Amino acid sequence: MGDNMNKQESVNDPIFGRMEYDHSWSKKQAVNWWGEQEVLVEITAQAYNGDDITDLQRESYVEYSGNINNLSLKSKEKLCDFAKIFYDKEYSGTEITNILKPRTVLFHRDGTWGILFDSEYDIENGVALYKNKHGEIIVGTQDDFL
Repeated sequence: MGDNMNKQESVNDPIFGRMEYDHSWSKKQAVNWWGEQEVLVEITAQAYNGDDITDLQRESYVEYSGNINNLSLKSKEKLCDFAKIFYDKEYSGTEITNILKPRTVLFHRDGTWGILFDSEYDIENGVALYKNKHGEIIVGTQDDFL
């Protein structure tokens, strides 16, 4: 067997920066979520069979990067409402920041994107905060977004 069998491809994208390919293009990035300490998340540009990153994904990443601080602060209420409506769990904005842990920011090929959270109240499905095709910011399960 050659040494190249398990070697990941990499690219230095003009917008995303250095990305490695393993089922999708990805990199680790520190994000200041909810104006608190930085969290290490996986930034992922969905790709099939090593396809290039699309211009729609680049545009979405620029939008996400420029708005993440504002979005993270404004999302607390939506995330609390989601927990109350679908799980009958009532949390304050401060509590929700301890319960939901951002893990991955995924950029679909069509330009939609979402933040996938590990959730203490839904360990199996997790929670997603995502921008749909209509430009709306939605909260749902990770399956809703994926």
